[in-house]
Amino acid sequence: MSRLFHRSIRIIISLGIALAGAACQPSGNVSPVPLSILPRECKLTVSQQIGVSINGVITSQAQVVWNAQRGLIVKNPEDFGALYTAPPDGGMDQITVSVAPSHSGGAETLTLNCEITDTAQAPTTEAPTQATDPNLPTIVISEVMSHVCGGDEYRVWNQYVELYNYGSQPVDVGGWFLADEGQPGSPDQLVSWASRFTPFDFGLVNDTTIIPPGGYAIIVAPQYPQAPNPHRMPYAILPGTIVLTVSDDSLGDDYLRILGNEPGYDTLTLYLGSQNVIHTVVDTYGTPSIPSPYPSEIDDDRLDAFPYYLSACTSIERIDPRARDAQSNWRLAPGGSPGDGPYQ
Repeated sequence: MSRLFHRSIRIIISLGIALAGAACQPSGNVSPVPLSILPRECKLTVSQQIGVSINGVITSQAQVVWNAQRGLIVKNPEDFGALYTAPPDGGMDQITVSVAPSHSGGAETLTLNCEITDTAQAPTTEAPTQATDPNLPTIVISEVMSHVCGGDEYRVWNQYVELYNYGSQPVDVGGWFLADEGQPGSPDQLVSWASRFTPFDFGLVNDTTIIPPGGYAIIVAPQYPQAPNPHRMPYAILPGTIVLTVSDDSLGDDYLRILGNEPGYDTLTLYLGSQNVIHTVVDTYGTPSIPSPYPSEIDDDRLDAFPYYLSACTSIERIDPRARDAQSNWRLAPGGSPGDGPYQ
């Protein structure tokens, strides 16, 4: 979508499963992802600052209190994360966060130990790097359907983002974020479909955020079964595909389709962190520039004609899941192939 368009109207993405009239009803039968603090390892220099956040799904009514034994920690006003400043001398420090579902109590306490060293202060706005360590998540954005059949009027129902696990171990993506260069604080947090709505049938996996080795997951909007005919849920999704949605009321926040055919169009960034702070970039689409740990500063790098413009009924598919995001590593996929791909 061109930057000249308004960004305030949010996309409702949908996916095509031949479902006969399913109404979305809360399910509430799925156990939440265990909470933890990100980053999982804390090694800093004296007085260095980092963003910390809660990994996992918590309700908007939750009461969150951050503390540090020796350093300074200040909660972000717009989300549940915080900014931590290491103490002025070396040694160990401990960060704690208390998470209560509501004012009624029942708080869970999480801890993170930080090793502080007496070396020169590191830059406070160092950009996060994309995960390349084999011990980091093996999840990639493998397909994006943005220019759907039926024209722009169907964009609010039939767009989707596909994820693929190319590794040998299962990976839990619950609580991860997907950003499309929207308004500050607007990246979408991933949750399982069944954690919010009545599960679908047809052999789809609705009740988990764990993607097995060689497995696929599809991210759809909470309202996606509501698309009107003649393009109501037009895709054939392979059984075994994991269905994900987001914790907010819609997926994405662009008025038109996400992608375009020239520099300056929206990119996608999958990351660990919070709505306002990036800790680890897991993967991207569209070769974005990520100059700092703040999702609000993500932009197209404007070094290529990428993201591509997609003709109607066409998605974009990753060629090699182990290769980094680059214009040469994507190809057109007419009709889309949710839950399927050319990978071995």
